[in-house]
Amino acid sequence: MNLNPIFTTGVILQAQKPVRVFGTGTGKVTITLGGKTAQTVSTGEKWVLELPAFDYGGPYTLEADLDGTRQIVEDVWFGDVYIAAGQSNMQMKLDETNAPKELYCTNSDLRLYSTDRVFEDEDYFHSRDGWVLADRETVAHWTALGYLMAKLLNDKTGRKIGIITCYQGAAIVQSWLPKGALLGTPCEEAAQEHSIDKRVKEYLAWNQDGNLYNAQFLILTPYSVKGVLWYQGEGNTRAPDYAYYEGMLEMLINQWRKDLQDEKLPFLVIQLADHFHPEVIQAQWKMVQTAQARVAEKMENVHLIKCADVCENDGIHPPTKLPVAERMAQVALTL
Repeated sequence: MNLNPIFTTGVILQAQKPVRVFGTGTGKVTITLGGKTAQTVSTGEKWVLELPAFDYGGPYTLEADLDGTRQIVEDVWFGDVYIAAGQSNMQMKLDETNAPKELYCTNSDLRLYSTDRVFEDEDYFHSRDGWVLADRETVAHWTALGYLMAKLLNDKTGRKIGIITCYQGAAIVQSWLPKGALLGTPCEEAAQEHSIDKRVKEYLAWNQDGNLYNAQFLILTPYSVKGVLWYQGEGNTRAPDYAYYEGMLEMLINQWRKDLQDEKLPFLVIQLADHFHPEVIQAQWKMVQTAQARVAEKMENVHLIKCADVCENDGIHPPTKLPVAERMAQVALTL
């Protein structure tokens, strides 16, 4: 039997929400944390135990008895945890932006957990690294938006902030949904093979329905988090996807909330920056931007983060990320 890899030394658990500890294998499981204990007998592939909510603070020690095998997780803290999800603009590293170097800091209050991507050798961090503490030298390789927002929140609240990465450059939204989720819905046309970007063959490794949902997101469930930071949509600005993006994004939010067992889980949707390029059909790009705004307008606890007025428009990866992170932090402080 095994604990999920996210439960390693230095883990940040979400404060003031149920604590769900999970893993794989069959047998008897006992979890003890902060004087509270939960037990179950697993007869299937995955097991989940839930403990009552804790307030902010730590450190604690988590003890797991996995059918007779004892596992200890130390330096456990309760803070605010966010899933940084989407495609390349969320994946964009801090040293790829124009954020001032004085913002690079060593701070054990800021911690990063990285899910493994399809081409993991391209990444600086992997799940086997566990929870990585912010260090002035290595934060350059953190997600820029995730790091900058976390630092701003920590500066304001003094709380531990955890960022869980769940992104893939050039990903379409369909790959973040369960396989077959679009069949029989008004968005079914967007599930057809011709909607997948074939101009770069390697994209097919992840741009199939359900690939990233299974490989990166589902393994995190049902971890309790404060919210999801969603920056994606560039990959869906081609026909026929752009016409269905509103429905697909709404489906994703509902699905992820269900999987994370939090029906009102906040989503911060970063609206696409403008991108004026000869190959970009502006009407289609604008439709995705509009779709993001409409989803935020009609869905509870979905917040639109605008960036077109503060970001460059001459490239698909605007290097100016700090003002966007400031807007994200402002919203996060209200959650």
